[in-house]
Amino acid sequence: MNVLDQLQKLGLLPSGAKIFTADAYSMYTNICTDHAIKMISMWLDTLKSDLLEGFPLKAVKEAMEIVMRNNLFEWGDMHFLQLLGTVMGASAACMWVTIYFACHGSMTLIPKYSRYLLIFK
Repeated sequence: MNVLDQLQKLGLLPSGAKIFTADAYSMYTNICTDHAIKMISMWLDTLKSDLLEGFPLKAVKEAMEIVMRNNLFEWGDMHFLQLLGTVMGASAACMWVTIYFACHGSMTLIPKYSRYLLIFK
């Protein structure tokens, strides 16, 4: 569905309404690793009561941090250590970004700005 179709689907908006959009251009590389680790760790902590007894939650958090802080990649004949942003080549990157944005939205953005959002889609 294109943007125009999505806007038309909203129907009549209140007077003075503002519409904001966001796209995923450079989304991964702009996610602060420290903030994402903090947000995802908080989310994982909310799952404790739903996890099987003995689930290695601490180990999962440590593994997440190791993977996202130690991305070595090759470009041509050069080798790099990614220092900032989300590791795009990691197999967990899509899950990491999805969970991060869900957590950031529900734990930070919505509580802070919900009174300004008449419609949130």
